[in-house]
Amino acid sequence: MLWVPRDYHFRKEMENVEGKIGEKFDSLAQRMLYGYAGTFPPFVPTQSDLASEESQRQFHAFIGDVSGRLFQAPELLGLRTEPDDAYEDFEMMNRKPKLSGAMHRHKKKIDDFYALLLKLGELGVVKQNKLYVQKAAVTLRSKALATLGSLGLTAEVQQDQAALWSDEFPAMLDAWRMLAAAASAHGKGALLVFSHCMFDPAHSYASDIFRGLVDDKPAFQQLEDFFTRNGYRRVDLSDGQLAVDWAKSYAAKDEPLKWHWAERTHGGLSIFYDYHNRHPITFGLRIPRFREVLAHFGEMDAHVQDFVVQQTKKCDNCGYCTQTDKTGTRKPLAVPVVRNGEYRLCPLFPGFTYRWTSVDEKLARQLIAMLTWIDGLFGAETMPVGQHGA
Repeated sequence: MLWVPRDYHFRKEMENVEGKIGEKFDSLAQRMLYGYAGTFPPFVPTQSDLASEESQRQFHAFIGDVSGRLFQAPELLGLRTEPDDAYEDFEMMNRKPKLSGAMHRHKKKIDDFYALLLKLGELGVVKQNKLYVQKAAVTLRSKALATLGSLGLTAEVQQDQAALWSDEFPAMLDAWRMLAAAASAHGKGALLVFSHCMFDPAHSYASDIFRGLVDDKPAFQQLEDFFTRNGYRRVDLSDGQLAVDWAKSYAAKDEPLKWHWAERTHGGLSIFYDYHNRHPITFGLRIPRFREVLAHFGEMDAHVQDFVVQQTKKCDNCGYCTQTDKTGTRKPLAVPVVRNGEYRLCPLFPGFTYRWTSVDEKLARQLIAMLTWIDGLFGAETMPVGQHGA
């Protein structure tokens, strides 16, 4: 018979977390904890001899319950009560240095807690439905034990070891150990994999999470289907950040996949979650060799031209592209185009203007049309895609 949790209290409360993207939270701590509770993915197990599907299901329920409890009561982690605040869309962080510091302090405390759970799982041994951890290997202070107790873990401290278990999730311990070991191999992404119960390394939990958070799910699915059909490679979890990329390289030699705003050779789309921002989800279009793209402006379909004119920065003589000129004679790199008027388009860093905080059917069609045209221009030069930071 399948295990059924006894207490649905916090899981029911977490149903109210949906739709909080872009909304105000009760405190800054809640905003930070939403990056765990609000982005917790549906359960997808992996086949393993180390932990049964039922064990994985229970650990997923336990971590989801923990994230929900912390979101509802940040004081359990000793997080200070501060008014909610965030950076506006694409605002520079140096505008609010105190806010950045406060967010960092909250994030560190939250990460330290999940790191403790990860370490307990990594170093613990399961015997008789309890997780035994040597006290010499893991420091468990009374404050940490009290926090674990408030989150449903019973602790029995002995002379040289501590035993941990959960009455509500009795079979979760094998999955705890299995996931902790697997997550530790992910480097900077270890805490993200562990805190979001990403058991199956082949599954795109990030896609599941973003699909659940966006308002226009059919538009999101339309994009995902396009990338799958057209040979874009999916890359999950960037540099420890919740992210999913679909990318295709158009370089003579494969280059590492950079952030979308620094893109030079890849086409595709980057979607990532940044807790600093009021609207934490960003959709960033990857455009390769943008100067060449603009040089072929006259060959674009009318609706692609309209999109390019709409999104590309117009030259305002900022001087960035001529700053190294000592003679004062160098002309700006702006590309002149004509489409219902004359424009001088900046060919530098299109990632700073081809970015959005949401996607709808119209934008999905525009992105697909733009990427389809780019693939027609550079498609013969397609290369395999490298990983972020590779």
